[in-house]
Amino acid sequence: MGFAENLKELRKALGLSHLQLATKIGYSKAIISFWENGKKEPTLSALLALADFFNVSADYLLGREDESGAKVRVHIGSNNGSIGNIQIGNNNRKG
Repeated sequence: MGFAENLKELRKALGLSHLQLATKIGYSKAIISFWENGKKEPTLSALLALADFFNVSADYLLGREDESGAKVRVHIGSNNGSIGNIQIGNNNRKG
């Protein structure tokens, strides 16, 4: 999942409306809706406010980390070979 989906899931898990979350973190109801609908992305300060409020990491909110803290694999690539694949795996490996 990405940021929009994670934010919506966390907000709903606490039973909060857009207005209630906005009031608690000091942002507008409209911006919460924009974030959840993918129309806008949060600033760094907003991302940190959300992470602190929900007691999760910014990486989790952004969809770069799962609930256990393990990094999520991200694939970036091109079929024409000009850009190779980049994989970000679990950083919890030993060695």
